[in-house]
Amino acid sequence: MRRFDRTTLWWVLLLLSVSAASAQTVSVTEYPIPTPNSSPVSIVMGPDGALWFTEAVGNKIGRISTAGLVTEYAVTTAASSPQGITAGPDGALWFTELLGNKIGRITSSGAITEYSIPTS
Repeated sequence: MRRFDRTTLWWVLLLLSVSAASAQTVSVTEYPIPTPNSSPVSIVMGPDGALWFTEAVGNKIGRISTAGLVTEYAVTTAASSPQGITAGPDGALWFTELLGNKIGRITSSGAITEYSIPTS
């Protein structure tokens, strides 16, 4: 019997998952963003089960609830161009501000705190 290392086993499981998924019917649901031309960049599942996303041109953080309700939260720094977003270990979501030169934190209730980066 052949013994697999973790990397090989991971790839085998991935290929099996893809094979199983390709036999299924896939549906796509689109959700309109309230701010026109907001340029969504990144999306992640938050600790509240909702999907959170950045809006670079809209300068907002968006949230799609499990019921499909879209809510937007304005980033304090004007024209900061929010980019990446991730769920943090503190139960909040953390995002980058490309043009604002900051790291932002947003709670699941929408409270935003920004932290300046000491380099340009």
